[in-house]
Amino acid sequence: AGLAQFPSVIGGVVPVINVAGVAPGALKLDGPTLANIFLGKIKTWNDPAIAALNSGLALPNAKITIVHRSDGSGTTFNFVNYLSKVSPEWKSKVGEGTS
Repeated sequence: AGLAQFPSVIGGVVPVINVAGVAPGALKLDGPTLANIFLGKIKTWNDPAIAALNSGLALPNAKITIVHRSDGSGTTFNFVNYLSKVSPEWKSKVGEGTS
């Protein structure tokens, strides 16, 4: 009794990209677009969905290569949980409890 719990650690999950000709921090992605990349629906950096979020940015017609953790982890859980919140298709196909 009289106990209180305080979070002692906080962290972020950030997708990292490396696109030739695009300056670090210049590319913008929203949640639904990110989900569609990981669902395999968006395959190139100049896809219209990415271009619409980045007007004026020259995007190459280059294949998107996805690299991800294959083991379960808290980071993976947080990432798929986020994608489940922003993409009904992700939630129905992949799920939110997968880690």
